[in-house]
Amino acid sequence: MRNIIHSLFSLLIFASVIPSDTFAADSKNVTPPPETKKLYRVVDKDGKVHYSDQPSAGAKEMVMRKAPSIKMTQPKIDFETLIEENEKRRDPNAGYYDGLGFVNLSNDGVVRNNGGTVTLTVSLDPELSKGHFIKFFIDGKSVNSQQKELTFTAKNIEYGPHTASFTVVSKTGSVVQKSEQITFNLLHVVRRNTNANSGNSNSVAANKVLRNDVLKTVLPQHPKVPTYDSMKKIDK
Repeated sequence: MRNIIHSLFSLLIFASVIPSDTFAADSKNVTPPPETKKLYRVVDKDGKVHYSDQPSAGAKEMVMRKAPSIKMTQPKIDFETLIEENEKRRDPNAGYYDGLGFVNLSNDGVVRNNGGTVTLTVSLDPELSKGHFIKFFIDGKSVNSQQKELTFTAKNIEYGPHTASFTVVSKTGSVVQKSEQITFNLLHVVRRNTNANSGNSNSVAANKVLRNDVLKTVLPQHPKVPTYDSMKKIDK
């Protein structure tokens, strides 16, 4: 037992001469270590091995060198690139966002505007991620560049039926998730005709559309107010 303890103590002395901070992780920058302290090994009459940094009778010199020193540089991690790569592998139909849809449009709904414009506003849950953008589509064609705003007004849209959808895209334009496509009808705002030269003050402006397959609507005419002479004839 004493022999075991003595051997362990000798190994601890041997290990203490090697600095613990000389080990790192980059093998490319290994430099030859300089010569350091000397260590002496001696075997006593009982066969026990002893180590010492001081020479003694019968001791054999052991030249000790420092372990190879390695210069380690901190790796640079581009987290945005990692996110982009992950998004490229994501299924566009996967549920990254819940409640993906339009706020102000419903399927088979009607949008009335006399300027040929349609405002699209989307709803997302959770809110739009920092690295994500929105692209809007009408009739399958993109109507905007990718943007962070959730509202976009499309102009010069023909009157009649159309489809609308949007996609959530990454910074590089890869699709993260697609919305469902809805159908809507863009119609004129119905207004009353106030032209005094029309010959009929009770005529109204029909709902003017550019597509023949959209039903025209006409407002009902107001009844004429009876005159004093006509009321006298009724009394007789």
